[in-house]
Amino acid sequence: MQLRVAYALLWAVLALRAGATLFPSSWLWGLDSLADRGPALKAIGLLLFAASAIPAVGRALLRPLSPPPARAATMLSAGAGIGIFLGVLILLRSGNPLLGDAQTYLSAIDKGVRSAGAAHREPLSQAVVIGFHRLVSAPLGWSSHASFVVLEAALGVGFLLLAHRLSVALADSPAARALAFGVIALGGGLHLFAGYPEFYGFGLTAFLLFAWLGARSLAGDSPVALAALAFVLAALCHAQALFAAPAIGYLLIKGWLDGRRRDALLGIVSIPAVGLLALILLRYPFGDLAGEAAREGAFLPPLGRWTARTAYGLYSPVHLADLANALLLAAPGLPVALALAWRAKAGTDAIARRRAVFLACLAVGPALFALVANPQLGMARDWDIFVLPAVAIAIWSAATAAGGFARPSPGHRGLAGALLLT
Repeated sequence: MQLRVAYALLWAVLALRAGATLFPSSWLWGLDSLADRGPALKAIGLLLFAASAIPAVGRALLRPLSPPPARAATMLSAGAGIGIFLGVLILLRSGNPLLGDAQTYLSAIDKGVRSAGAAHREPLSQAVVIGFHRLVSAPLGWSSHASFVVLEAALGVGFLLLAHRLSVALADSPAARALAFGVIALGGGLHLFAGYPEFYGFGLTAFLLFAWLGARSLAGDSPVALAALAFVLAALCHAQALFAAPAIGYLLIKGWLDGRRRDALLGIVSIPAVGLLALILLRYPFGDLAGEAAREGAFLPPLGRWTARTAYGLYSPVHLADLANALLLAAPGLPVALALAWRAKAGTDAIARRRAVFLACLAVGPALFALVANPQLGMARDWDIFVLPAVAIAIWSAATAAGGFARPSPGHRGLAGALLLT
């Protein structure tokens, strides 16, 4: 039954994406990524949508992974995949670098100063871009936007590699790993690495590093303190990572209760110590926090106040439609993974149960933020704010769904292959 529902949702999403490509609508703004592209790209996209709807195509795509290929073949395939990915980033790089906050950021980087709009939310990310531009781009005569293009391309490769390693840590069979990788990595969030002059890509990559190290630490393959440092890194790259605080809290408590007290204590101490030291070295503008706390309209009513930039309330149907669009844009495979995760068993061994709790803690904070946050410029323009929550939910749902892939049927393989293709 779950498999039938998952296929029905896959076909529904593919049909909506095809419809939005041919007939763009304000109600489907999260699915019309090809609407403003040329006829050739539209045709390729529509062919891929059609192919993804055929289970046999998905099974054929997964066939080279069963049994797993030799190491040399894996390395060759990874190299080819990374090359194709970098080519796509260049071909489809952000074409409007001077809109909204991006203009402020690029101007600040050209001057070698921090932007007041991001210094307190993304201190490390902004420092890295400014430092790279000053040391590399400016001497070579590159623009500040070129700094984003180069750094984000490297981050994008790192993001895909981390998504692969996380998929391996979360699932056992090739089909389950393909499903997890497709749901977590292959979505509209990749646009954050296509010369997009914002800092969300830095935070997203560091967040994925934290998720991977956290999952490894529960299996005893990595120190808890290392996961704690990754959490600090993610929070320094973007403050959104702080919503995953329940996850690091669970890791530290579990490590302490399991007898890894020195490791857990090191993690407990390192979070405030390393975090505060980094903020001091980055000359963090602590004074900006008061203004951020006093900012009105950060949350939708009734949790927040109505302002000139509040388009609707929390319970508005338009808000729910916008939220669905934002999540589908960032993670198109999310409905399929959620359907497979419904009533799926997390696993019978202790490590699987702990991992399920950790990933739930990882997702709950970002999910609540996505639900109540007020997109003050409109969610279609503030879509980048919702990528990290979508990925966090995707990680949990993919890991839970993978529990039903211990002995994948042909239908499971076809579904996993379709998520890689679409």
